[in-house]
Amino acid sequence: MAHAQTTHPVKDLTLCNQIDIEGDWMSIGFDSVWEMSDGVLNRLAADTNKIIAKIPISYGPFRGLVTGEGYIWVPDVGKDQLHQVDPKTNKIIRTIDLKLSDSEGSITVGDGSVWIATDNENGKSKSLKRIDVKTGKIVADIAMPSTVSGATFENGKVWLTSPGDGKVIVVDPKTNQIKKSLNVGAGPRFISSGAGSVWVLNQYDGNIVRVNPETMEVSATIKANLPGGGGDITYGEGFIWATMPGVPVVKIDPNTNQVVDRFEGYGMGDAIRVGLGSVWVSGGKLHRIVLPK
Repeated sequence: MAHAQTTHPVKDLTLCNQIDIEGDWMSIGFDSVWEMSDGVLNRLAADTNKIIAKIPISYGPFRGLVTGEGYIWVPDVGKDQLHQVDPKTNKIIRTIDLKLSDSEGSITVGDGSVWIATDNENGKSKSLKRIDVKTGKIVADIAMPSTVSGATFENGKVWLTSPGDGKVIVVDPKTNQIKKSLNVGAGPRFISSGAGSVWVLNQYDGNIVRVNPETMEVSATIKANLPGGGGDITYGEGFIWATMPGVPVVKIDPNTNQVVDRFEGYGMGDAIRVGLGSVWVSGGKLHRIVLPK
């Protein structure tokens, strides 16, 4: 059962709502929070913190998901499929067979397309598939130099992390080709965009790297002290928010490129999203930090 909502900044996650749902990947859209939990896509109503729909996907909580173009898109890594979920009916309306390359499903939406990382049949070559959101057809297959793990769409381009190479790969939708590959640090995996920039969380050195989407160059490296095996990063309410197991939430001001808050307390620090007036952190429980109005 969730605790009473707080309406002031907090430094201890135990003071926030703790919603009794274990899960990982999240997305926010259509006035709801969407979270993967044990093979089910849960839809939560923000006004009650209650699950209002359960959509079966497949076994396992670790499924990336993204909201865009009027739908929720869920890579089903266990079955090598991509599911298109209609928020009007809370049902899967289309399933596309794809051999997914990343264990959690690298996916983003932009320019009328879904972009998702795949393997060929023998798993030796990697590619980025471009899927038309209206038809569900693959309209481009872009070879990748290595496995990509995170994806976002910013400034008319697709941005992908390559942890093994320490790079961010930029794909131009106008040509369906790699525009640039740039070094960003040790173990870049999670990626987000906002405040006119692309933001990358490096798992190995714990730094957050800011990339200028116009020049496609690193503009700042922030010592966030977030090394670890999990984590996530997102943008919302004017700030960058990152998480890592053991350090549930770090808040960064994009105006100064400085850490301005580090929230302490219980929480696994799996995925993080901002929306509906709150910061949401998944893990053993779903934590909700209600932001001051």
